[in-house]
Amino acid sequence: MLYCVLLCMNIILTVPCKCFLIWYSPAIQEKRVATVQCLSGTGSLRVGAEFLAKHYHQYFTPDQWEQIRQLMTSKALLPFFDSAYQGFASGNLDADAQSIRMFVADGGECLAAQSYAKNMGLYGERVGALSIVT
Repeated sequence: MLYCVLLCMNIILTVPCKCFLIWYSPAIQEKRVATVQCLSGTGSLRVGAEFLAKHYHQYFTPDQWEQIRQLMTSKALLPFFDSAYQGFASGNLDADAQSIRMFVADGGECLAAQSYAKNMGLYGERVGALSIVT
């Protein structure tokens, strides 16, 4: 029975990439594709978001934030900030809020999700807030 489970796991983890790529794709041939089992689409999105957050996070400079703000404004996009670690990037609560403040300074709109578990030491309390600026 164990061998059947292992065989099925191999199929489950090799078939998905061959569905959206093709078996002779250079990415598959060069072994540049990694696949992990997830709980359906939502679970896949969650695992992918965690991967991006841990391995591709970028801290933008104020000039880069201004460029992002201008682009989002020109495209009429509504920014949604996740401020779970305010104060951890620079060591300063105000400095880490600069991007959000930049977006609303000229009347811009945004949503901001905040968690106080880490930056206020309220672990296990599940304290947070959602602010909507119109």
